[in-house]
Amino acid sequence: MADVSILKRIVWGVGASLVLLLSCLLCRFVFFEMHGMKDWPWILLIFGLTVLLISMFLFSQKVIICTATGYIIGFVVAVIFSSDYYATYYGPEIVVLRENNFWSIWTLAYLAVIVAGVLLAGTQRIRMGMQKRKNCE
Repeated sequence: MADVSILKRIVWGVGASLVLLLSCLLCRFVFFEMHGMKDWPWILLIFGLTVLLISMFLFSQKVIICTATGYIIGFVVAVIFSSDYYATYYGPEIVVLRENNFWSIWTLAYLAVIVAGVLLAGTQRIRMGMQKRKNCE
């Protein structure tokens, strides 16, 4: 019985990791012109793989699914809501830089999807615990 559980965790983890990697490759190389960031997609990938590893040990399917799909969901949200702005820095000489909030929106949306998965998994475990107690009475 334990072997099936371990195998199931590995299959879920590897599948989600492949989805996450595919999302990263799409965002990094195919959609590069939309965001222009070279390192940030890799940083989010490493963060996502860390969350996947932890959720594999805890075997939380909802967190695994939200982590794998949240990467591309966050990217889409960032494409919709990002904007350019100009920052002026005064010093020995005036510098005007064009900046974008794409990376922060992408990160916050990705974190929001992961937190939603954690909350869903937590409420499911609480309900299961209450149901077990109810059945024991």
